Amino acid sequence: MPGRGIWAVESKSDISDDFVNALVIKVVTCEVENVLVGNVFGRKETRLLRLSAFGLEAMASGSMPLVSKNDVPGMIGALGTTPG
Repeated sequence: MPGRGIWAVESKSDISDDFVNALVIKVVTCEVENVLVGNVFGRKETRLLRLSAFGLEAMASGSMPLVSKNDVPGMIGALGTTPG
């Protein structure tokens, strides 16, 4: 997309780290680079498998808040009271 710094690249490889087919989305800004890896299991089950350095297995449906914070006392309580 011209002017916004957004582009898509399709690549294929015979060498697979973990999965035969995976969708990898990489977001790069001046401050940080984030990578999201997903896959489709069976015919319909979409899963998130990695977010940057964190491996996970989560169903990819609906909204999912993702929060990254430093490990400091009181952070869990503050986060829990934020939504209301």
